[in-house]
This record gives sequence, C-alpha cells and structure tokens, in this order.
Amino acid sequence: MEPGQGLVVAFFKGLARLRHASAVHPAGLVFAAELTLPDGWPGQPGAVVETVTVRMSKGVGLPGGWPDVLGLAVRIPDASGPGKPVDLLLSTAGSGRLTRCLPLPRRDWSRRASYSSIMPFRTAEGLRWITAIAHPESIPPGQLAEALPFAVDLLLAGSRGRRQAWGRLVITERLPHRKIRFDPILNAHSAMVPVPRALSSLRKRAYAGSRQGAPSGLLGGYGGSGHEGPAISGDGEQL
Repeated sequence: MEPGQGLVVAFFKGLARLRHASAVHPAGLVFAAELTLPDGWPGQPGAVVETVTVRMSKGVGLPGGWPDVLGLAVRIPDASGPGKPVDLLLSTAGSGRLTRCLPLPRRDWSRRASYSSIMPFRTAEGLRWITAIAHPESIPPGQLAEALPFAVDLLLAGSRGRRQAWGRLVITERLPHRKIRFDPILNAHSAMVPVPRALSSLRKRAYAGSRQGAPSGLLGGYGGSGHEGPAISGDGEQL
C-alpha cells in the first residue's frame, strides 16, 4: 500500500470511530425493489429483471430537512455470477456534463434531485455515467417510507452529456434491519468497470478504513459506506 493510500485508510477509520458509525452515509433506510434493464448491461444484451435491495441514505446524516448529499445504493444479487452481487451507488449531483461529477446537497428526495454515479464506467460502448431521477415529483424530507411505492428511472450518459434510458427501479417495500455493506469497487460488474483506476483505488481504501473504524456488528452502509458503505438507521429513522 502506498503512503497516500494508507492516509486515506487512517482518515476514514478515524472518522468512523469518531462518529461511532460508518464514515459516510450513517443514516439510511432499506427497501425491496424490482429492477428492470430492458437491454441488459452495456455490451451484454439481454433483459435483466431482478428483485434487488435498495438503501437510501444521507451522506453526512444531518437531521430533519437540512440539505444533505442524498444516496441511492442498489444491491443486485448474483449479477456477476452465483454469490457475486453487483453494487451501484449514486449520490445527488448536478445533471450537466460537468456537474454530474459533483455531489450536491438536496432536501427533497425527488423534486429537482438528480442522482449520479459521480465516477464514470468503462464499457464496451465507451465511458458511461449512471444517472437517476426518482418519481413522484416530490418526496419531502421525513416521508420517504410513506411515499411507497415509487419509481426511479435509470439512465446512462456518455462523455458528451447525452442521456439515454437504461432501466427502472420500482421501490415497493421497506425492509427490517439487515447487515449489508455496499462497495461499488469490489462489487462492480465486468461490463461496467469504474474509472479512473487511481480514484477507484482511493475509494476502495476509504471503504476499507470506514469498515475498520465502524463499531463491531454495525448494520449496513457504504463500504462500512451509500454509497460507500454507511450504517443502516434504526426502525425509527425518518429520512
């Protein structure tokens, strides 16, 4: 491990210990959903219809209606083979060619909220970003579970910014606590490889540090992070 990567691990480990939770996305709710990708993965045609697990979370974990970077994480079981899930992690961001790479805080889960993978993926069709838009038009703070069922349109955007429909999530049911940690680097699909490699490596170290620093037995999150493995909130959590 290079010195810089060691610092990343130490920073996120320390932050998780300080928070007594995952370093990022410490508060979230988990749902069951149906995923449909009519044309399959880029370069691998064939419809995908799967029951998946979705976690919606707050990046910093600010209370109430305070603006926060909102997260949408999807776990697709066996998508890379038996026992090999694929994780897709999106955060609220801009919708433009440049701003889709910039996480942005939002209050509302759907109105004027665009989600992005932030990092692109190398595919057989070139670089692609995953973006998403939730429906109905507005899911106010504190009413995420009450909005069920609701849909999320998934899109793929190329380097020039043009977006095309890719699939849809229909989020149907809130699930009880479950131990699940999302990691979009370790659990990437072979048809969608996160790039650039250097940034992927840093994210991998950040998730590892968060896992090491989070309390033993902590439930869910991104990498230990939501999109990068944060902890699942208690049943009383309202997002």
